[in-house]
Amino acid sequence: MNRVNNHPDLIMIGASTGGPQALQRILSDLPEDYPCPIVITQHMPDNFISNFVKQLDNVCALQVKKADKGELVTAGVVYVSSGDKCLQICLNNKQMMTSYASPINTTDICPSVNALFISGAALSGVNILAIILTGIGDDGTIGAIELKKQGAHIWVQEEEGCAVFGMPKSALLAGVVDEKLSLDEMCLNLREL
Repeated sequence: MNRVNNHPDLIMIGASTGGPQALQRILSDLPEDYPCPIVITQHMPDNFISNFVKQLDNVCALQVKKADKGELVTAGVVYVSSGDKCLQICLNNKQMMTSYASPINTTDICPSVNALFISGAALSGVNILAIILTGIGDDGTIGAIELKKQGAHIWVQEEEGCAVFGMPKSALLAGVVDEKLSLDEMCLNLREL
């Protein structure tokens, strides 16, 4: 199994249908001193995000929080996008910071995994691992293509464990996926990074 060549500086995760359970499985397996920040876009209405974040924070050793605009992105913290804007990561004086943008088109999914991943592709010199979990549709594929051009590693959840295989399948068909993994395999690999 090919591992990420270097320790990632940032892990980006996108999920939709079935994502809350998959995210809980992954995040609850990571230690409090995990050496890498994690940013997440989960398709979910904004009025449900706060409770979702509290549930994750209660079962995880890592701190899980709803991302505020302009936060410094630090190791040991999981940042979850709001449900009404698209979380992005930018560099400010070589430090990773959170920002938000509105969808470009009214038909775009919000929050958008593509928006998160595309912002990652613009982070010069940042080693990124991007993970696409269970979900309907193809959100994340365009962003994964851009990340791949910049040398990022892309993992997707295997079909057997997905509530819906749409998002992982779309990325696989685009030819940008390094690993197709079960949640157990993801947990094992993430602990070894």
